[in-house]
Amino acid sequence: MELTCHFASGQTAGDRPTMEDRCASAGDEYGQIWVVADGLGGHSGGARAAEFVCGRIISLWRAADAGGRGDLPTLVSATASELAGANASLHRTERGYSTCVVATWEAASGLIRVCGVGDTRCYHVTDGAIELCTRDDTVAFRFAHEIGTEPGVRAHPDRNSLLRAMGSEMTGEPPKMQILQLDDRRQGLLICTDGIWEHVLDGEIALDLLKSPEASDWVAFLLRRAANAGANDRDNATAVGIIWAPLT
Repeated sequence: MELTCHFASGQTAGDRPTMEDRCASAGDEYGQIWVVADGLGGHSGGARAAEFVCGRIISLWRAADAGGRGDLPTLVSATASELAGANASLHRTERGYSTCVVATWEAASGLIRVCGVGDTRCYHVTDGAIELCTRDDTVAFRFAHEIGTEPGVRAHPDRNSLLRAMGSEMTGEPPKMQILQLDDRRQGLLICTDGIWEHVLDGEIALDLLKSPEASDWVAFLLRRAANAGANDRDNATAVGIIWAPLT
C-alpha cells in the first residue's frame, strides 16, 4: 500500500541563553533523511559541532549509492572522526561535541533505518504502542538496561553522563543501527533531544500522536508538555515528528 509521509520540527531554548540543538532533513525520489544533533552544553563549540554533524551526515548521504545510504553506522562514524580530527587542532576550550540521531526512509521498500550516538533519542509509535529505537550512550542507561529498570533513567543523576559523543574518537563497537519495516498502519517516528524525553513520558508521546492530525500538531504538543513540566534549568528541546499514513 502506498503511504504518505509528512514531517515537522520544532525547538525551544528552554532556560538556556543559546540554542545549541540543530536539526536538518533532505530527500529525493528515493527517500528521506532526518538528523538531530544536540551540541553539548559547557563547550563553546557545541552549536558549531551540532551544525557540522547535521550538514556532514546529509552531505555523505546525498553522495552515497543505495548501499552506502543504508550504512548509517559508517556515515555517523565518518562524521564523528572528521569532527574529532578538527577538535584535535583546537585548544580544549574551543572544541565542539554533540550527540546525534540520524533516521532514513527508503521509499520503495518502506524501510526505516535509525542510528545514534549519545543521548538523543528516536521513538517509533504505532496504534498507541511505543518503542525506543536507540540506546543512550550514558552511564545511567547502560546500568539501568543491564538490571531491567530502564524507565528510571529519566530521573537518574547520571542520565547525561555520556560514554561517547560526536567529536571524540569512537572506540569499541560502531554505533548500532535499527531497521524497521513500515506497514499499512498510520505510524510515527519521533527524534528528540533530552530536553524532550526527560520530561515527556512514553505514554504521552504515543497519546499525542493519536491526537494529532498533522506532524506539526504532534511536535507542538510535545514542546508544550516539555515547557510545562515545571523543571528548573530546562535544557534546549528539539523534536522532529514524522508521520506515515495510508494514501486515501
